[in-house]
Amino acid sequence: MNIKHNIIFSGSNPISLDRDDQSIIDDMNQNLKRFYFNLVNIVSLNQVNTDTVEIVIERVLPASHLQNGLLNYIDESIISGMNESCFVVPYTAQTVIAPIFPLGPCCFSPDKEFYKLYIHLVKICTGEKVKRVAITATTSEIRMTVEFGSRIPHRYRPDITAMTTKYGDLEKLRGQTITATLQDFSGICQRDNPKIASYTGLGKFLKSEYDITLDIRSQKSKN
Repeated sequence: MNIKHNIIFSGSNPISLDRDDQSIIDDMNQNLKRFYFNLVNIVSLNQVNTDTVEIVIERVLPASHLQNGLLNYIDESIISGMNESCFVVPYTAQTVIAPIFPLGPCCFSPDKEFYKLYIHLVKICTGEKVKRVAITATTSEIRMTVEFGSRIPHRYRPDITAMTTKYGDLEKLRGQTITATLQDFSGICQRDNPKIASYTGLGKFLKSEYDITLDIRSQKSKN
């Protein structure tokens, strides 16, 4: 997986998503085993795009834990790592993750409230901004999609997309220099009035985010 974000899953320790899929799955499953042994397992991770990951969790639990197709306290404890009693009455949780606060008169969080809570927990534990969380539950699995706030500024997204199409995965070019003439590079990353100075900001972003040096030369310097 090649996604530059961190997440928490069934605990408060940040899990880097910038690693191979199996090591990420192993870390998540290790957390789950503390409470559910081998009854709950991560079975797949899918990088939807550079800022979105989909996690599929398989579980062998009674169908009675589902409540009208919504997440219930067992699902929420699986995902967050909180003790199940955090979401039920009476509120006597020995919490695994902090801070924790009761949600509503019954301390039970329906989908919408749980999303808010999970986004908050990811923020305090990892510093990551999560834009969206979508979770669907069936009797046998939980499918969870987390979309992070993009690390790529909006103004450079078309440039990064175009450069990836031309040069491939930019992560694999770390420490390297991309050299191109102004004429050639303006055909990749378009500007209304292409000048070398037009790419100064992009060059700084590439250096800071990917450790790539952008060397754009005029046609005269090529000769």
